[in-house]
Amino acid sequence: MQNISFHKPKIMKIIRIKNRLKLGTNDILINVIFQERYLCEIQLAVKATTSKFIQCSNFFSHYVY
Repeated sequence: MQNISFHKPKIMKIIRIKNRLKLGTNDILINVIFQERYLCEIQLAVKATTSKFIQCSNFFSHYVY
């Protein structure tokens, strides 16, 4: 019996995550490489300044490995 494996191409690779919630901009920037070709930036903005998300994410300030 032959072992068959399917290769799934990587769609996005995370390059950097920058937490800017404490800077007053209330956003998180995510830099990715899309389809191994395009460098993109995704911005996640938070409208409420007193949300539980901001309180929890203020402790998250390291890169994804």
